[in-house]
Amino acid sequence: MEPDYKIGVEKGGDISPYAHVQAENLEYEVEPGEVSLRSFRVMDSLENHIWDEDGRLDLRVRRALMEVSDDFWESCNVRWVKPKTVLLTGSICNYNWSEYSDVDVHVVVDFKDVHEREEFVQEYFDEKKNEWNDEHGKLNVYGFPVEMYVENVGAETVSGGVYDLWTNEWVKVPEKGRIKPIMLNKYAIKDVVAGIMTEIDDLCDEFEKETDSHRIEAIGDSASELLDKIKRIRKVGLKKSGESSAGNIAYKAVKRAGYLEKLWKLSAEVYDKLNSINESKSFSKAVSAMF
Repeated sequence: MEPDYKIGVEKGGDISPYAHVQAENLEYEVEPGEVSLRSFRVMDSLENHIWDEDGRLDLRVRRALMEVSDDFWESCNVRWVKPKTVLLTGSICNYNWSEYSDVDVHVVVDFKDVHEREEFVQEYFDEKKNEWNDEHGKLNVYGFPVEMYVENVGAETVSGGVYDLWTNEWVKVPEKGRIKPIMLNKYAIKDVVAGIMTEIDDLCDEFEKETDSHRIEAIGDSASELLDKIKRIRKVGLKKSGESSAGNIAYKAVKRAGYLEKLWKLSAEVYDKLNSINESKSFSKAVSAMF
């Protein structure tokens, strides 16, 4: 079941400022005017609990993150490899930080030192970081959740600011002037985000009423396709225009509104429903007795 809206894009892939949601049968449950982009405003300074007045990482924060990164790496059980460094990235390292920012900590490793099959190594570390982040979901620095990740050496980190925890120096100094204002794109972003939210709401409503397994499976397929589209919007936007791209902002707006989590939950519920056995014990015993 293909989602019935299309996202307008510029040549190159990012959301066009003139983009709109094309929907023959789609009635907005979430109106574009209800979508808030206030959390994407540019701040006058870096977050003052994380950074000092000179733009250096707070000593207490650095020590805590160094200790956490050591513990995380130990949990990965790859003791024959030593990390190259540990980086702090993301909006918390830039002037576009907000209450929704995470403290993104990247342990940098040469995947070839782990195994020649780098795609296998990436999958392994992704699983390890998911386990860690799930187990330590309440770990935070001044209210900002700490998210761990293992990054391959030489990987391109898309972030306006990158800080090396080991050397205690900026790798990439953030510049307020590099952050492009949303301006006209805000209307396109709101339109696209409202369309995505409405699609998710419709899928959830349909799932709640559906009992046919084939239709439930189709809803699950639609949820997966929609999630892929949302991720693709972000990926293309980051590649073209970086953190301030319309595609990345649209992705984050959907996430901050709780709709990505809603979509993930829907996919999990579809799986559970399709793979559960719901007949009563007495019925199962009766069937077994027949054989």
